[in-house]
Amino acid sequence: MATSVQELIKKSSLTREIILYIGRRDYIDHYKHVDAIDGVIIVPQDKVGCGSRLFVEIQLKFRYGVDNTNYAEEPFQQIAVIASTELFPGDDQRREKVKPNSWQNGLFKKFQNKEGVCPFTLNFPQGSPPSSIVPMGANEYDLGTAVCGITYQLVAFWNRYGTSLPEDTRDIVRLGVRVVQEQLTPELLLNLSLMPVARPATMTNRQFVMSPGRISIEMCLDKGVYYFGERIGVNSVITNNTNRTIRKVKVKLYQVIQFSTSPGARHMVMNCMETTDGCPLQPGSTLQRSYTVTAKRQPHRSKRCFVYEDPLKGDLIRMMPTTVFPYTHPMDGFAILVSYEIKIKAYLSSVVEGAVSATVPMLMLHVPAQGVVAEMPPPVNKAGRKTRMIRLKSVDQDNTDGMEQPLINFD
Repeated sequence: MATSVQELIKKSSLTREIILYIGRRDYIDHYKHVDAIDGVIIVPQDKVGCGSRLFVEIQLKFRYGVDNTNYAEEPFQQIAVIASTELFPGDDQRREKVKPNSWQNGLFKKFQNKEGVCPFTLNFPQGSPPSSIVPMGANEYDLGTAVCGITYQLVAFWNRYGTSLPEDTRDIVRLGVRVVQEQLTPELLLNLSLMPVARPATMTNRQFVMSPGRISIEMCLDKGVYYFGERIGVNSVITNNTNRTIRKVKVKLYQVIQFSTSPGARHMVMNCMETTDGCPLQPGSTLQRSYTVTAKRQPHRSKRCFVYEDPLKGDLIRMMPTTVFPYTHPMDGFAILVSYEIKIKAYLSSVVEGAVSATVPMLMLHVPAQGVVAEMPPPVNKAGRKTRMIRLKSVDQDNTDGMEQPLINFD
C-alpha cells in the first residue's frame, strides 16, 4: 500500500549521547518573519538525571576576509548565538505545545519508553540575514575556503554549568541550516510596499573642462523586477552637445555588494556588451538605441568574489538575489547586502580619455515556482486510519547507519 513519506534529517554526536532530528534544513525568510526550526532531541535515560544540562541553540557565523588575501584589510570571524533553549532538565509543558499530528509527536511516542525524548522549537530573530557566501577561488565553493559569508548552524551539547561551552567536544552535534529569502512575485512586492516604479529611469549630464556644452544620457528599463536568465531591455538617448566625438558605448550589469561591517560597496561586473552602432557620434548629434543584456554571469567571468546563496551539501550553486530588509536596518548587525544595477557608459574619442555614464538600479530575483501542486491526501488503510511514514536521512559523516535510511511508521 502506498504511503505518504516525509524525510527527516538526523545527526548524532560521536558518543551517541545526543541524537538530533529536524524536518528540513532550509528555512524561508518571509520578510516579516523566518520559519521556526522544529526538532527533536533524543538522549539516554541515564544521562537525563546526571546533573548536566542540555542546550540547543542557533549560531550565526559571520566571516569577513581570510588570511593571505587582500579582500579585507582586517579579516575576522564572529559567531553569535541568536536563539537558545535548555531542554534537560525540562518540564512537560514543552511537549504539550507540540501539535498532536506532527512528526515530533510521532517520534516522542516511538521512543518515550526507551530514551529521553524532548521536542523543541527555536525561532530566528527578526531581521536575520539570508545565508550567503563569497567563494575564494574560481571553482571553490567549500565554506572553509570562502572569503566572506553568513552561515547558520544548529548546535546541541551537554553542559553542567550553563555556559556556552560543551563538557566534551565529542558530545556535541552541529548541523548546518540555511535561511533563504522567499521567492517574490510582483504581486507580493506590491503587498509589501517594495515594488519599484514600473520603468526605472534616470538622466545624467556632464560638462568637460576646456570643452563647451554637455553630454546627456537618458535611460530607462522595460520593468523594475527581473529574474535570473531574463533579457534586460535598456532604452537610451545620448545627446552630444560638445565638440568631442563619442566612439563607443558599453552596457554593464553589476552585482553590488555591501558589508554591514565596512563602508562603501563593491561592484562586480556580471554581464557586459560593447557596441559601436551609431558611432562615432559627432558633435551636435543624438543617438537613440535599445540594448539587451542577459541577467546572468557571463561564462568567461571568474566566479570569485561574487555573492552566492550558501550551498548545502549536494545543492546547486545559485547567485544571491537582491537582499530586501523592509522591517529593520541591516547595518545594525551582521549582513551582506546584494543589489543589482545597469550602467550605460559612453566613451569619448580625444587625446584625454573621458566617459559619461548613467546608472539605474533594479530588483533581481530567482524565478518563482510555476504553480503549487496540490498535495494528495494520504492513503487510508482498511481500518480507516491515515498512514504516514517518516524516512530518516542521516548526515553523520562517521556513521554508517545513515546508509540504511529506515522507515518509521507512526500508526
